[in-house]
Amino acid sequence: HQADMIAQYLRIRQLNAESYHAGKEPKERQQIQDQFMSGKTKILVATVAFGLGLNKSNVRSVIHFNMPKSLENYVQEIGRSGRDGLPANCHLFLAKSDYIKHRSFAFSESIHAIFISTNSPMSKKVKNSTGERSFALSISKAEKDFDIKESVLVTLFSYLQLEDDSSVKIYNDSWKTLRTSFVRTAPHLLAETSPIVKSIMQNVTDRLSNNILEVETFSICNDLNISPQELFAELYDLEKKKELKIEKLDKCFHIQILKQWDSEEEIIEFVKITHLKLLKKIQELEESRVSKLDECYEAFRLSSFDSLYDIESFGLTKPSASVGQKELTEDKQRMLNNRITAYFSSLGGDIKNVTSKYGFRDPEIVLKQKEG
Repeated sequence: HQADMIAQYLRIRQLNAESYHAGKEPKERQQIQDQFMSGKTKILVATVAFGLGLNKSNVRSVIHFNMPKSLENYVQEIGRSGRDGLPANCHLFLAKSDYIKHRSFAFSESIHAIFISTNSPMSKKVKNSTGERSFALSISKAEKDFDIKESVLVTLFSYLQLEDDSSVKIYNDSWKTLRTSFVRTAPHLLAETSPIVKSIMQNVTDRLSNNILEVETFSICNDLNISPQELFAELYDLEKKKELKIEKLDKCFHIQILKQWDSEEEIIEFVKITHLKLLKKIQELEESRVSKLDECYEAFRLSSFDSLYDIESFGLTKPSASVGQKELTEDKQRMLNNRITAYFSSLGGDIKNVTSKYGFRDPEIVLKQKEG
């Protein structure tokens, strides 16, 4: 892990440093956190997610080894320092490779157009939904088939839910298959008083024993015309009464059709319109991510020194630095502060910096692309 490598690099140079990230065991993380909070560990090399979780008031410096993805992220992350009201210093190592990598990820993290095309599995299921009100889309299968993270899928479906005329309802936290074990009353007897159990009996996909049955959740929802939330609420109630135990298998998105279409042509038209709306949303999301990243990199590039050697040669790190040298540092700091202020004053989207046709703000990167 990069955090481990940096911490080791610092320790070799006699600096009191530890790393802190998700790859460590919880017990080890807690021990490292306690040592940092108490002041025994002076330097903590942490990933962003874990660094933001540390609430220590007297952090004197935040150093970014990698550039953040936006100025919003940067301001939030440096906000970990100086919470006691005393001066704190923030530094950042700016590398073109980070900028290029982040820009690549800004596009690769989006949803591939094929997933929301009119021939995608989801679209086909909606097209064939004239006799069904619910169906399941396996999360693990969708992630594997389309190389899409679950979080991105949730974003996609959230866009669908925001449509005023949305004809579908999507439940993110559901399960494709339920394994029910009846522990007190035999299922055929319990079915006499419970419509849920009766539906389970009628829609069994696998009978592991007389009292252990597997069933598809969307089959029950279709049968009883209920939502997954209503189904699970009933099952949890039966579980509390010690009537059964539930094992949930294959996490999925449960998609419920709300509209009754009169013809297949209406369904196809709905899929086409939805397809175009989602493509537009995805494009806007990509453009926003890239724009934020470009502005972030531009702000740092214009206010940075070319290298650490420049800082050392100017003597800027020494108390004896001349007035002119200190003014140069202050000019760089002022430039960054003004850039950040202008960014947030324009709500993060209206600063008119033209990105080249090659896609990057950095002149050196653009020159290499032209030569290549």
